Amino acid sequence: MGYYECIYQGISGNAHAWLIVPAFTPRKAEFGSMLKKTAADGESTDKQDVKELSEETKAELREKLHNGRGDMTLQEWDDFLADLVELAIITNTERSYANGSMSGVPKTSDYVSPEDRRRFGPNPMLWSENGLTFPKKQKDDMWTGDPLKFLNKLDVYTLRNAASSGTMDIAASEREAMRRVTQILQEILW
Repeated sequence: MGYYECIYQGISGNAHAWLIVPAFTPRKAEFGSMLKKTAADGESTDKQDVKELSEETKAELREKLHNGRGDMTLQEWDDFLADLVELAIITNTERSYANGSMSGVPKTSDYVSPEDRRRFGPNPMLWSENGLTFPKKQKDDMWTGDPLKFLNKLDVYTLRNAASSGTMDIAASEREAMRRVTQILQEILW
């Protein structure tokens, strides 16, 4: 199950160009739109908590999560996150972090050991074929169908990239969003 597809676009000036496309199509989700449809006049549509959801809504969300069996497609995962946005449980920004579309491209050569650099070249995250150089699919194995495992892998990926580039303060909001979504999933499933 690929997480994204790397499509070679050709040569642009003196460099090769790639387009990295997620393996899902995000749907538009308006924060709190499901609540606005059902809220009486004067009721709040601010950010909600899972505890405030009805048992029927929680059961529907559990079903969309395949009851935690770990066999979701990436499209189903993003649609589930969009539902959480529409229920005002998470924001669109938290959704973007949790589906991985806002994770940064790593400075891979910064955290490669010197002996690996000597053995594999200046950037071992690249591979060559027919004289052209391509980035390895370093995020391709992250999606296995289990959202909790995916969020854990994405958290480690984000932490590693932030540590290698010295941007731990910037990554804090990403990691907090992933932890929050993980907690929400656990509350829905258990």
